[in-house]
Amino acid sequence: MATLPNESTTNGPTIEDIPDAQDAALNDNTIDTKQTVSEEIPLDQQTVEVFKIGIKTPVELGTINVQVTKFDLISDIHKYLQETTETCLHTSYNLVLNGQKLNEFSEMGSIQGIKDGAIIDMVPATYNERTSRLHIKRLSEIIETAQEESTLNNPSLFSCFSWTGENEIDQKRIEDEDLEQEAQQEEQEKPKKEPKASKTTTTSSVKSSSSKLSKKEEKQKEKENEQEERRMIITNVEGYKKPELKDFYPETMRKSIQCIRSISMSGWNPVPGLRKLSGDLFYLEIGVLDSQEIVHVTANSNGFFVNSSTSTTFNPAPSTTRAIHTHNLHELLQQISPLFQRGLSHILQSITRRHPFELVPPVVPSNSWICRPQVNKYTASRANESNLNLPDPELRAQPRDWNEELQSLKELGKDSVQERVLRDRALVKVNADFVDAATRGAQLVVNKSIPPINPLENERAHMFVYNNIFFSFSLDTRDTYAECGGDRAARAAANNDLRGVKLFNLVDVEGISTINTAIIDYRGHRVIAQSLVPGILSNEKTSVVHYGSMDSGKSIVADAEFHTRLQKIASMLHLAEREVCPSDLSKPPVKICTSFESKGIIGTDGRRYILDILRATPRDPNYPDAKHQMYVLRPELIANYTEYLKIEFEEKKKAAAQRKAEAGEQQKETTEPFEFNQEEPHVRFNPNLLSSVVLGGTEEEKQTDKEELEKIGEFLKEKMINRLVQDFTVFNSTPVDGQTLTAIMHSRGINIRYLGLISQLCSKIPFVKELCFNEMVSRAAKHIFNETLRQTDSSEMAITICHFLNCFLGTDTGSGILNNDNNNGNGNGNGNGNTTTSASTTTTTSNIKETKKQRQQRLLNQQYLDQMKQHSAKNRMSQKGLWEQIAQAVKEKYGSEITTHSVPIESRISVLRSLCLKTGLQIASSNYDFTKDEPFILGDIVELACVVKHLNPRSPDGIDMLEAGKAALANKRIDEARELLTEALTVCHQVHGAIHSDTAICYNNLAMAAFYAEQYDQAVEFQKNALIITEKTMGVDHHDTIHSYNNLALFCQRAHHPTEAMGYLKRVLYLTDLLGSEFSPERPSIYTSVAIILQEFRKFQLSIEFLLEAIKHQRRLFGEENIISTPCLHSIALVYAQLKDWKMAIQYERETKKILDKYLQPEHPRVKDSENYLRHFEAEFAMEHQAKLSELHRQQQLDIQRIQQQQQQQLLQVARKQKKENQQKKETKEPKENQQRERDNNNNNNAMNDNINEILSFVNGKKKSSKKSNK
Repeated sequence: MATLPNESTTNGPTIEDIPDAQDAALNDNTIDTKQTVSEEIPLDQQTVEVFKIGIKTPVELGTINVQVTKFDLISDIHKYLQETTETCLHTSYNLVLNGQKLNEFSEMGSIQGIKDGAIIDMVPATYNERTSRLHIKRLSEIIETAQEESTLNNPSLFSCFSWTGENEIDQKRIEDEDLEQEAQQEEQEKPKKEPKASKTTTTSSVKSSSSKLSKKEEKQKEKENEQEERRMIITNVEGYKKPELKDFYPETMRKSIQCIRSISMSGWNPVPGLRKLSGDLFYLEIGVLDSQEIVHVTANSNGFFVNSSTSTTFNPAPSTTRAIHTHNLHELLQQISPLFQRGLSHILQSITRRHPFELVPPVVPSNSWICRPQVNKYTASRANESNLNLPDPELRAQPRDWNEELQSLKELGKDSVQERVLRDRALVKVNADFVDAATRGAQLVVNKSIPPINPLENERAHMFVYNNIFFSFSLDTRDTYAECGGDRAARAAANNDLRGVKLFNLVDVEGISTINTAIIDYRGHRVIAQSLVPGILSNEKTSVVHYGSMDSGKSIVADAEFHTRLQKIASMLHLAEREVCPSDLSKPPVKICTSFESKGIIGTDGRRYILDILRATPRDPNYPDAKHQMYVLRPELIANYTEYLKIEFEEKKKAAAQRKAEAGEQQKETTEPFEFNQEEPHVRFNPNLLSSVVLGGTEEEKQTDKEELEKIGEFLKEKMINRLVQDFTVFNSTPVDGQTLTAIMHSRGINIRYLGLISQLCSKIPFVKELCFNEMVSRAAKHIFNETLRQTDSSEMAITICHFLNCFLGTDTGSGILNNDNNNGNGNGNGNGNTTTSASTTTTTSNIKETKKQRQQRLLNQQYLDQMKQHSAKNRMSQKGLWEQIAQAVKEKYGSEITTHSVPIESRISVLRSLCLKTGLQIASSNYDFTKDEPFILGDIVELACVVKHLNPRSPDGIDMLEAGKAALANKRIDEARELLTEALTVCHQVHGAIHSDTAICYNNLAMAAFYAEQYDQAVEFQKNALIITEKTMGVDHHDTIHSYNNLALFCQRAHHPTEAMGYLKRVLYLTDLLGSEFSPERPSIYTSVAIILQEFRKFQLSIEFLLEAIKHQRRLFGEENIISTPCLHSIALVYAQLKDWKMAIQYERETKKILDKYLQPEHPRVKDSENYLRHFEAEFAMEHQAKLSELHRQQQLDIQRIQQQQQQQLLQVARKQKKENQQKKETKEPKENQQRERDNNNNNNAMNDNINEILSFVNGKKKSSKKSNK
């Protein structure tokens, strides 16, 4: 069984050592670069010579050294100088070598004297009115760069989430300059007094120096506070919460730098004839910040000077008080206004600190579906510019001959790589200019600003010519597609034609020319813009068809020369030469190798042009009905099918060779060797099969063509779609929105009309089923939306759009407001969701002061209600009616029945984004309450932009090198991959410039190569380049942009820049939760990345919260016990281990081991690691438990001792108390006995004392007493 070819849709990485001279100039003030001006690294060192030249500038920078090759143009140097900070304001100059002026379009190799070490001088040139206006416009653009990080034409939000620090040297220099200027102003303001004494002078000087120092310290402290505040805003995460649409554009921390009030054209214009003879071009009125004075400036051919005019007096003579004459306007203003000088210096320094790619606009801007609330500011200069851009219906100026430019470039040589690069580069430039002119012309056509060339015909059939471009509406004006859908089929035919032109250009066969084509969708209209074939509008001979049919198959012709050249193209596109029969039976059958609708004509220039290439690929055999005439197969499917047949052929060949070898080993008389005579397949399809034309040829040939077409149809449904569903099942492919789903399907050759079938096959894959439903509904709504706008007057566009969105995404019925006078709900979700108001509520709210914004929203809502009542008779669309149309369209186009006539609440922002991107609608970034009937009000509708489809030429050499580099990178051949990717990047830079999707893919792959080589800082720089380019080319919220942010966060984390990584991850988290599906498989990995960064900030509880959120989504996708969730469970266990919560760590690690044991063998390393961790956690828990027991035992002993001491103290207290009580009782109960006892004791004592006295007297007077007794 043959295996299917690999379909790789991975975007690749990037370049090394290739930043251009602009990068060096803006990142480092040293301009001694080692890169070429066109960022070239030579593809062949032997044939491409690189040499260094110097550019002597009139600024302080001096001489700039750059490297160039002989194939670089002088215009490349002009472009480089325009993008260098020091010379970006110099617009009018000549490059002079040895006194000779260099032509802007000359190649370096053709200029005599250009060699290594040559010096080219920048010599100021005289102005004319055009160059002078461009000079002023350039100055205005530079000033405006300091106001906003992102604009609609140049989208980039990178600097809002980047934390890379400021250039301390430049910042210090700016602060020092500010202090010096402030000191000078203070000195000028002080009255002039002579110092009284030297001591006083010394004291004042000390105070002055200390004040300067304090100011510097204050500014430094203020700067540090601002930096810390910005760091906190970037890194602060408050846990998982639902994102809000109003936060789509972050608040900028950058202070707005204003250096001038206004620059406008003076009322003294136009210049009088006499002053013209003196070189005056026009007059300006400039308002400076230093005063309210209006400075009148003359733009002269030699430069700019201040004249003596006032608002009431005209005096063009140079001012006597300000006798200043400079070549550049900014130099004049710097001398007039010190504030302008300081502000401009700050602006240029801020430009230097920003990434250089942020300042380069994309060639073809990408549409943004959401915008900041716009404030229209009064600017006189902008009004002047709008007047200058008025269309010129008479085309007085000579328009460009787009066709001649295109055909001349196609005829350039393409033998060598360098020739092909120069050819592709010129083709890309012409295509970009054509798309820009076609877009402006289509807007004028839709707005009816230019007259048609056929005003007498029906308005639907009007055609226009503007700027040498032919415009027509993609409508079925001649009932050509009446059987297959009418106007919708005509729109599909325009798409098929554009795809056919792309294929013919890719084949690029000499002798067959195609015209430049673009499709512009604007305000519901599809406008086709084409370059004019020479003579097609004025010469009847040019209108003669030499190949194909002009009358829907009635007559078919095939010029021999045309047929011979087209056969080469048909062979490469796998189209067969077949016979067809005109419907006019009088004409013979004709052999052709393209669809019969294609038309070959010969222009007056002699070139052979092929037009209306509606079927460059065969019809889809799975839709054979006549109503599906525009259903053709994709060229990617043809490529995959032919590759599949080749693989199958090789497998059969190998099997036959193996059987032949086995047969040779056996006995010859029993077995004969096998023969393999099958030729290598080269399949070809009949482009006119299943069409309205009558086929010729034999019945066998017809049957063979039919079977071949049925085989590829079966291959599409049985192989490609089934494999796609299988990849969705095992998550090899994970679309996250309609854009990525469409890209994956198209890369495999599957048309969008198979969404219904894929939805049925993916009924058990929730995220794919949800995406299919949302995409089918948004595409069906797009067609209804465009049809509605085509039938709407320009004055009712806003109200119609608002009403359509309310019907499409409102909760109940969008038409209910027509009969509900009390419905004053706020469309921006600032209310509580109720549509009824009570008297008490009214009384309460009337006492609350209404803010200006609330009042504006209320008035807009009231205006919406009033207009809907007025136009209710014209617009009766309701939610029920709209969803019935959507259901019918989904059933007809995709063969799918939708049961619910509403979009799920959680998917409405995603569907709104999809509808806006498909129709060019731009809305305000506000919180929309989709639980209301009318979530939108008039103020939410911002703009209707053009949706442009064009040829988008690419470099085949660059693509081949890029694919080879991606293959080498996939096989981990890092050095080889880097070499190939560097060459691919060189080619992409030369062909497309820096801002292109192919360049971003190169940077992406180079960043990944540096990451694999563990060169993380280099990977970060490459990925930053890729991110900014992707933002500008794909959109600030495209999935590739989110992927680039995610990769950049990973690289910053590995490079030990956690703060910067968190800033990028916050953006990834916001966009994923805002726009992603509820079942998006990318959410768990993003939550895990956020959790890892949070651990570095030691926010462990938040980390656990995000890990649990990741596990919840993983279980929703893969089931309760899935092995995918084990890393998150293990991470939670580790976090709890860091918190010393061993019990929770053991719980989650046991759960991890349980799941691993279910899916893996016991000897698997992951199982072993889990066992080791679990054993470690249990040991730690046991030790902690034992320590707790020991501590508990010790505490118990201490408690016993403490209790014993307390008991002893209590006993002592009780004994003392008892003794005291006994004493008190004795004293109260026996007072008399105690008194008597005391008296007795006293008597006894007295008696004893008497006895003692008697004894003493007896001893002392014994003789005397004895004598007396004897007597």
